[in-house]
Amino acid sequence: MVGNPDSPSKEERERHELTHANHRSWCKHCQRALAMRDKHNTKANKKGEHRYNESGMAMVPETESAENGFTKFSMDYMVMNSEDGDKAKSTMVMVNHEDGGIFTYATPSKGIQDEAYWVPKRMAKDIDNCGNQKAIVQIQSDQEPAIVNVQEEIRSLRKGRTICTNSPVGESESNGRAENAFKRVQVKFRALRADLEEKFGCKINVNKPFGTWLTRCAG
Repeated sequence: MVGNPDSPSKEERERHELTHANHRSWCKHCQRALAMRDKHNTKANKKGEHRYNESGMAMVPETESAENGFTKFSMDYMVMNSEDGDKAKSTMVMVNHEDGGIFTYATPSKGIQDEAYWVPKRMAKDIDNCGNQKAIVQIQSDQEPAIVNVQEEIRSLRKGRTICTNSPVGESESNGRAENAFKRVQVKFRALRADLEEKFGCKINVNKPFGTWLTRCAG
């Protein structure tokens, strides 16, 4: 019997299940996670700040070249939901405009107070690890006070010059780019979680240390 050419080998399936880095139509966990994203798209797009394609993604460029000698990053908070109503604490998402790279941080709270002190330190290190140690970097977000505090702390921590810009929610292309990153992170998080829960035979509490790791891997 001739096998289905679209069916993966055992090795390909096992390699994919290590990260679920790219969506695969033959992966039931990827398909389940994508279905959950589509289910929430109507609510997410209700405000209509951007135009959206059929996949529910804001129609903004995925990447952009560095301008005026500096690289741009967008950052914002999101809530990691699941189909059973379980919610993680605030999650910070940061996007590198130059290559589209996404970084995620399971934060104990918004801002930089108390246990969240480590967030801007980790973000500053991730920015520099993208080859920006001495480069001028622009960090964009909205005007939420908590996120402005994070921006300012990153600026004080970096040796390279850091420019912070803040626009009203929905009024800049960077907001749309961050929104798209949210959706990608949600899909990957759900796929990883569903896969691991099936393998372990138990539910994963997203607010426990393992959930923190899962959030980081979803970036």
